[in-house]
Amino acid sequence: MSLSRDAHTRGVASQGDGTEAGSGVTFLSERRVVENLESLNLQELWRQLEDAPRLGVLGYGKLFFSYVVGGIHRNIVGTLAIILLTALAVFLCGTLLLATKPLAEILFAEDLRIPIKVYLAPSESEETSREIVGRLLADFPEVERVEFVSGTEALNNLRDKLGGDHPLFEGLDPLQKTKNAVQPKGGDPQVDREEFHPLPSRFLVTVRTGYSKVEVFEKIQEEFLSVREVEKVRYQSEIVQQLQRLSSLLSRIGSLFAVGAFASAVLIVIVAMHLRFLLRAREVGVMKLVGATHSFMVLPLYFEAFLSVLAAVGVGLIFLWWAELRLYEEVSMLLPRLEYRTDLFSLSWLTKAGISCAALLTALFGTWFSVSLFQRER
Repeated sequence: MSLSRDAHTRGVASQGDGTEAGSGVTFLSERRVVENLESLNLQELWRQLEDAPRLGVLGYGKLFFSYVVGGIHRNIVGTLAIILLTALAVFLCGTLLLATKPLAEILFAEDLRIPIKVYLAPSESEETSREIVGRLLADFPEVERVEFVSGTEALNNLRDKLGGDHPLFEGLDPLQKTKNAVQPKGGDPQVDREEFHPLPSRFLVTVRTGYSKVEVFEKIQEEFLSVREVEKVRYQSEIVQQLQRLSSLLSRIGSLFAVGAFASAVLIVIVAMHLRFLLRAREVGVMKLVGATHSFMVLPLYFEAFLSVLAAVGVGLIFLWWAELRLYEEVSMLLPRLEYRTDLFSLSWLTKAGISCAALLTALFGTWFSVSLFQRER
């Protein structure tokens, strides 16, 4: 009896200091747990936890990337929406530049090549008309060069461009026009091709650099209204001007679509990041309670947005590269006779880098706005 009473006494005594008799195992009583929690400095503990990666105690992956991966996993739909809309914005912006850049340069080059044409009126002495009109054109200070093209030379140039066997030339060939006629003795009629001018002779006027072709054309046209040696003055830039207006319209419409796509990307970033804050509301509250710094709470969100937009930029650039190849192939098939530089149908790496930076800045701005909004709500 005395032995059992002594054992019971030792057990009660051991429970008082938290040590189990005979086992060497230490446990804390409820009173000791409360005392230990009250003595903890939670803010100092969190500061040490934040300094742990720098001190090598904890890895950055476990402390930082766990928040990033956890945030993406909790809101996978928002992440996919950010990637899709941002990739669409990158693709639309790049396609807009890809479509307007070659078209603008081609139209500018074609406009430079289109001369002002002064057509001579039919007369008995073409040499006299040529001398009079050529002298008058040379007196214009805006005119850099004047070139005379006879009707026969113009016809030969047209043959070279379209091919000599084109059906268009059957009605223009003097031998074809007399083929079915009654032939005199001795065979085919002798037709002087140099005397047969199906196209009128004309002067090609090149305007000096710095002068408006339209203004010079109007000035020449007004000057030759009373000159009987001139039949008409033409500046055949109507098609080029229409294409330029169409290009300007497409550029404005495309710009609106690109701005709308980037605005949608900003909006979806704001919504997605705000939703992640709401999903982490309890976790963020605990972090604030224990003294977590502001940067430790918001940096994972910025990193999540950065990774999402980085993936979106990659997807957008892949589709943009595909669009470059398709555009060059289509233009080569539609206009096989025209030679274009291949670099017209590709964006420079500097342009692509600018579009990518714009997308990344979009994500950072959306995240910053979402963080500011969440702080005002709290």
